Amino acid sequence: MFSRRSMTLSIVALAVVATVIVAMIVANTRARFQAVISLPNGFQPEGIASGEGTTFFVGSVPTGAVYRGDVKTGEGEVLIPPQRGHNSVGLKYDPRSDLLFVAGGKTGKAFIYNGVSGENVA
Repeated sequence: MFSRRSMTLSIVALAVVATVIVAMIVANTRARFQAVISLPNGFQPEGIASGEGTTFFVGSVPTGAVYRGDVKTGEGEVLIPPQRGHNSVGLKYDPRSDLLFVAGGKTGKAFIYNGVSGENVA
């Protein structure tokens, strides 16, 4: 049989092992994603949507541009260039169709783009 002391030591040892495992998982998860992702100068972001895997999209209020990036690597590019008379304030990505829906803010319009190519769909 276990003595009270050996039972207590076993519980303490188990708690220490569990704490170390949790700390390793947390540290590993934090290391996988960028803390800061720089956007192009003057971008003025508004609205963000997650895409496939670690992809994200963010719109620019004054220009209507949309930036596509990767939260893991921090790399990205302007997917949809600035367009006169466009705003991008709210975004939603549909993984089934690869369509990116963009609310046009004060323009009163909505825009639909191909989330892979950036092509204007509607």
